[in-house]
Amino acid sequence: MADDNGTGSGNGTMVVSWKMYTDARFDAVEKATNIALVAAKAAVDSALTEKDKSLVAAFAASEKAISKAEDSQRDYNKTIVELQKDIVSLKESRSQSGGKDLVHTEVKSQSNINIALIASVLFNVILLVVTYWKH
Repeated sequence: MADDNGTGSGNGTMVVSWKMYTDARFDAVEKATNIALVAAKAAVDSALTEKDKSLVAAFAASEKAISKAEDSQRDYNKTIVELQKDIVSLKESRSQSGGKDLVHTEVKSQSNINIALIASVLFNVILLVVTYWKH
């Protein structure tokens, strides 16, 4: 009785069986590894897609916040320009009027206007801060 390796001891069948076993085992491990790699790739792709979506949403929210802040700043600037025009107008009317009594009442009136101006600017700053924090 001759075997595969020519020794006559019957080990050839064992070698072939061992080779078949290791080949089958290697194929099974390779298949499992490929399946795990495909699953890992799918998970990574899914996570990247979600991160991209959240990044786009964050940029959109940032743009919206910037737009609101710019609108608030524009409104604030308009108010300041109007107040400056009022101050110039008041100074011109004061310089055109004459007399000690008129100057004395103008000084008192000017201090009232200054207080009103400060209160108005303060109110606008508070309004700007509240608007910013709301959005």
